[in-house]
Amino acid sequence: MGILDLKISYFGDEVSVCIEDYHNKEKYWEIKFLVCAKVEYSNDALDIQWRKDQHVKDMTRGELHHHGQEISLQVYDNNPDFVECMVDIGLLQMTIICRDIQIEHLELK
Repeated sequence: MGILDLKISYFGDEVSVCIEDYHNKEKYWEIKFLVCAKVEYSNDALDIQWRKDQHVKDMTRGELHHHGQEISLQVYDNNPDFVECMVDIGLLQMTIICRDIQIEHLELK
């Protein structure tokens, strides 16, 4: 699954992952992780062999290699009202602990 965008908003309270819809090129899926207690990620910025001095904002879509590998969910051990989400987007891995998840199928603009 191709990842179109990733946003962390409201001081980490909300994380949004936008995923292309392979069946309908006019739409995309947006997964929102809401009421986030923890947002942690690591990316490829230290990989100087691959990244060199490139900034992600200047890369073409083909250079990004951001494809969704896996999204897994489990009840958070410390509070059963929250979910621990592991998101693997190839060159970026995230752990999100949140209370709610919202999924929308939206029109591309």
